Amino acid sequence: MRLRILHDNEVALEVKNGAVVCSISEISRLLQVDRDTVRKTIRKHSIEPAGLRKKHPIYTLSVVARKVINNHFW
Repeated sequence: MRLRILHDNEVALEVKNGAVVCSISEISRLLQVDRDTVRKTIRKHSIEPAGLRKKHPIYTLSVVARKVINNHFW
């Protein structure tokens, strides 16, 4: 298997227990919203991390995206 370095605008998706999980930075890149918007949404809705990656929390993409999109566009 060949590994390559990801650029700033790329995300490597990770699946955990059948769900895509991402860091706050990855979610912000995917949804094209500011990191602070994602962070504040997670805090506002008390979304629990799905786990840790290198001591940093990762979140279920579908859960966070649904909340960010609902707050951002409606």
